[in-house]
Amino acid sequence: MAHYSPRAYWVKVPTPNLKDIVFLVPDKNWAEGIHALIVHRKRALNIRDITFDIVTHWTRDPGIIKDGPEVLRSYSRIFGSAIVLFDIEGSGKSRDNIPDLTAALKLRLVTVGFSNSEVIIVDPELENWVWGNLNTISSVLGWPRTHPRLNRWLETKGFLQEPSIKPDPPKGAFERVLEEIRKPRSSFIYGELAKKLSTRYCIDPGFIKLKDTLTSWFPVAGNSNPHLFNT
Repeated sequence: MAHYSPRAYWVKVPTPNLKDIVFLVPDKNWAEGIHALIVHRKRALNIRDITFDIVTHWTRDPGIIKDGPEVLRSYSRIFGSAIVLFDIEGSGKSRDNIPDLTAALKLRLVTVGFSNSEVIIVDPELENWVWGNLNTISSVLGWPRTHPRLNRWLETKGFLQEPSIKPDPPKGAFERVLEEIRKPRSSFIYGELAKKLSTRYCIDPGFIKLKDTLTSWFPVAGNSNPHLFNT
């Protein structure tokens, strides 16, 4: 059974067998989204049941760069794999730093005991994954039928311009939508969206990297077609 931890707890849990994977993320929005994907979207991700934990860093994106791998040091005795995820927006770094940051963090993960690890830096931020099918987003958020269609509303507010298919900035647009419908911000929303949005049409490089990594590490037994169940 998956174990979901909203914070990092410095407790060594003795176990005769390694669990599958630990995720390090910058906040509860990330944690809820990853938890929902692993628990509810295994078929879409083409992965088997896995044992996992999610650790949130108390100083968010900059903290992960500063000491994220070191935070996971004690988890290397418990988990066989690790994935570190965070946004480049808000990290204090630019998108030009992504390749070097990725390589440096992966090397540090090896140093703390994770020979099997990956680093995924989202450009610009997690909300870029959220903006999938607008009909699904409208349904999950409860976008009023008395309003213009969500894509038209985003256009009138300057968040969506052709030929782009996603609002810019993604987080600013998302928060403005919540404000428009008077829906409180909540990490729960990210979990609900992760349960229902299609993984097939998410073309964000960070999401594709996450999906491909998990499918490679934890494949469904006997599944020779990695795209068979994409939804």
